[in-house]
Amino acid sequence: MAIEKIQLDAENNSIHCEICERFVQGAVRPIPGVLDVKADHKTQLIHITLDNEKKPLIQILTTLEFMGYPTIQGQPYRGME
Repeated sequence: MAIEKIQLDAENNSIHCEICERFVQGAVRPIPGVLDVKADHKTQLIHITLDNEKKPLIQILTTLEFMGYPTIQGQPYRGME
């Protein structure tokens, strides 16, 4: 297992409140390879611990964008699956 910690910046202050934090965490946590996720509406950061061998990053970025929480780092990955 190749554990990696990543930090994503929410685009356009899209994480507005604690409910948004829970939506983000609830959507990302079940993705295979995600070990932990913490969203923070005050800093607009999403901290994710993942098993990089399972390569969940594209799925994470796609899920976040679909839910209305696009990330700045996610832009190069749009449309890739």
